[in-house]
Amino acid sequence: MSITFRCPECNGVCAFEAIHAGRRARCQECDTVFIIPSADGGKAEKVKIKEVEGDGDAFSGFYRAALVETWGLFTKKENAAGLALVVTLVTIKFFLWNFNFIFAIPTQRGTVITVYLFFGLGIGAITLGILFWYCMEIIYSTGYGTDNLPTNSMGAWVDFAITLLRSLYVFIVVMAIVQLPTLAVFGILKFFGLDWWWVLAFPIAAGLFAFAMGILIVSISADVFSVLRIDHIVRSIRKVFAPYCVCAAAAMIALILGFVCRGFNFKMLGDNFLLAMLSCIGNFAGGIAAVIAARWIGLVFRHYSGYIA
Repeated sequence: MSITFRCPECNGVCAFEAIHAGRRARCQECDTVFIIPSADGGKAEKVKIKEVEGDGDAFSGFYRAALVETWGLFTKKENAAGLALVVTLVTIKFFLWNFNFIFAIPTQRGTVITVYLFFGLGIGAITLGILFWYCMEIIYSTGYGTDNLPTNSMGAWVDFAITLLRSLYVFIVVMAIVQLPTLAVFGILKFFGLDWWWVLAFPIAAGLFAFAMGILIVSISADVFSVLRIDHIVRSIRKVFAPYCVCAAAAMIALILGFVCRGFNFKMLGDNFLLAMLSCIGNFAGGIAAVIAARWIGLVFRHYSGYIA
């Protein structure tokens, strides 16, 4: 269900999913910030925000907020629930990721039917979906002035399932779009029969670098399809390049750690105990890096909102 209403500034038609009622959003036509009404056809309340001044140095307090004040998230007791959620999610994902089973069922004809039960991968997908949803909530709340971790709920079972699927969908779509250069290079290499895998490192790095801006635009606009405007992503990165590099670096670290340290297995523990421990530490570090990256991405919008498409 969606809520359709008129922008209080340009009178353009705006539409958002009902779950975003009461939250701040931005008109895609005139950039006016308003509160999404709770009913279809309702009146949106215009929100006044401080305008960006200067050319690239606006709200110079970004670096202090990102590099100094962010660490206060880990010392405030009101953030304990949010941090516990993140730790729980990365723990469940790490220890259950590789708990997948294969069953061989013999038939009367003497053949065997192989059944794959992807239990661990399913649990991993759920935990990653919840974690990604929470990171988008951090981006949104930070972008609009909240300095504590959000305490939003994913709702009852039906709402939970919808939100979970939407989060996974957003992650896949954004990652696919920002990795289009990688797919193009890969296609060219395959066409000419070349096996230059090292060449893919450059477009992969560029895609990961742009990922944070794509997530920022989707989180703030509440419109999944807004990320399809690649020109908006590129233009926004160019206008806030220096501060964006800070949050993009944290996001890339979180993604890389999450991929490299994605699962535990007992064979690893027996073969190389040190590697197993480092993988466990990297897993938790990836979760913390995701929280920090989400906070920094939200701060980019808070301090440079006039430059974000």
